[in-house]
Amino acid sequence: MSINYKTNGIIKIILLPLFMAILMTQASASILEVGEGQEYSHIQDAVNNANEGDKVIVHSGIYEENVILDKQIILQGVGSPIIDGMGVGNSLSLYAESLVVDGFVLCNGRSGSYVVSDNNILTNNTFKGNQYGVYLFGSKGNVIEQNVIEHNQRYGVYLLFKSDNNIITDNMINNNGGGIRIISSDDNKLYLNSIIENVVISNGNNQWDDGVDKGNHYSFFDEESEGFIDKDHDDVSDVPYKIPVKNEVDNYPLASIGSTRPTIVLVKENPIEPSKETSEEIPEFPTVAFPILLLMGIFVVFNKKTNS
Repeated sequence: MSINYKTNGIIKIILLPLFMAILMTQASASILEVGEGQEYSHIQDAVNNANEGDKVIVHSGIYEENVILDKQIILQGVGSPIIDGMGVGNSLSLYAESLVVDGFVLCNGRSGSYVVSDNNILTNNTFKGNQYGVYLFGSKGNVIEQNVIEHNQRYGVYLLFKSDNNIITDNMINNNGGGIRIISSDDNKLYLNSIIENVVISNGNNQWDDGVDKGNHYSFFDEESEGFIDKDHDDVSDVPYKIPVKNEVDNYPLASIGSTRPTIVLVKENPIEPSKETSEEIPEFPTVAFPILLLMGIFVVFNKKTNS
C-alpha cells in the first residue's frame, strides 16, 4: 500500500494548531479556592475572577450568597459546602453554558439551582429547604444526576417552557411539595429516580424510563394494593405507571432503588416564608427580559406620539 506523504503532511499541518490550542487551554486553566485560609472567602468573588475553563474549589463551610455563574467553569464542592440563599433570590443561578456543579448543599433560596443555560451537569448535590429544588427555564441538554432533592416547598424538579432533552437520573426526590413537574417541555429522559411521598406531573412528551428495563421508583406505586404487579419477582412492575395529565408512561416502574447517599443535616436553616402563590407557578424570567420589555414599551409609546 502506498502512502501519500504530501497529504499526510498537510493533515498534520492542519491538526497541529488545533492540538496546540487544546494543550494551551488545558495548561492555562487555573484553580481558584474558596474557604477558610484560602485566597477567597466568598464564592462569587472567585467566580468573578475566574476565566472560562477554570475550576473553583469551595471548601466546607456556610456561604450566605446568591451565586451567579455567568462563565463556563467547574464549581467543585469539597466537604459539602452550603450555599445559603438567605430566603431571597436563588442560591445558585446558571447563566453560562456547559457548567459543572458538583458536591454542594443548596438551601434557603427561591430555587436551589435556577438554570436558563444549556448543557450543564448538576451532580452529587443536595437541594433542600428552597421553594424549588432545581428549576429549569427554557434550558436544554442538561444532566441532573445523583442528587438528593428533598423538603423543598413547591417542587423538587421543575421544568418549564421548552426545557427539552434533559436527562434526570439516579436522584432521590423526597418529601417536597411536589416531586417533578414538567410544563411545555419535551424529550426529557427520567429514570432510576427514587420518588418518595411526592407526585409527578407532566403535560409534555417525555420518556420516564431508560427504554430497556429500568424506570423510576414511586412510593405511591410499589405495592400490589397500589397497582404494582410483579408476577416474575424481578422488582419491575408488569403494569406500566401512567404519569398524570398527558398520559405519559413509565414502562418499567421499580419496586425500590437502593442508595447509600446520606441525608444532609443543615447546620443552619433559614426557613423561607410560605409562597403567596396559590394556583399556577409564576415563571421566573431571566433578568435581562425586564429592560428589553421596558425599552419596547417606550418605543411603542414614542411611535404613537409621533404618528399622532
